Amino acid sequence: PTEDNLALDGMVTLNESGAFLFNELLEEKTKEELLKAMLQEYKIDEATAKADIEIFIERLQQTGIVE
Repeated sequence: PTEDNLALDGMVTLNESGAFLFNELLEEKTKEELLKAMLQEYKIDEATAKADIEIFIERLQQTGIVE
């Protein structure tokens, strides 16, 4: 789900990069550490990686998966 005010009552699935970021977050990491890891793992430019990380974390917070 990507809508505002989510009521999560099912399973969340992640794409490859989402799963990568989620696994990185199993240990507490800063956004800068996530960015570095993502740039090392994928051929992606820094601006896109930063934007993707922001969106990913925001959605996890909206669903209550992370604080």
